[in-house]
Amino acid sequence: MHSCFTRKDQASYEVEVWTPESVACSSPEEAIPAMHIPSVPLKVNCGDWVAVMYNSDWSVDSEILSILRQRFEDCVLYEAPDEKVKCKHLFDQYNDATESWFTKYGDLGAYTNVKSAFMKQKHRMIWERRHGPVGSGMKEPL
Repeated sequence: MHSCFTRKDQASYEVEVWTPESVACSSPEEAIPAMHIPSVPLKVNCGDWVAVMYNSDWSVDSEILSILRQRFEDCVLYEAPDEKVKCKHLFDQYNDATESWFTKYGDLGAYTNVKSAFMKQKHRMIWERRHGPVGSGMKEPL
């Protein structure tokens, strides 16, 4: 559940909680600058908050994947010819992170948005409820 900060008066701030029924603030001028959060622009409208955080999460997750890949490649260069044994833990970490990244962002295309990511998550959860984990094949009908 996300929250949106609104200006109550000069001295205190009130937190407006998001529900599926009310996703936007009552008015854009109530939105306060979010200077304490580096990944958010200086002025945030509550309707854009989810999209901004999705883009921020995508950037962070992609950078983590890049760092793990670079660590594995450095290990392979440094530890050759025993890289298969000495770098196995880094290879396993990278594969786990790649699988998680692809589960969340894979097959969405270059110009994706929050709605398509949530729909992908919803469809994956329905599939897992009906058939088990993705990749394990379909269950036999009852």
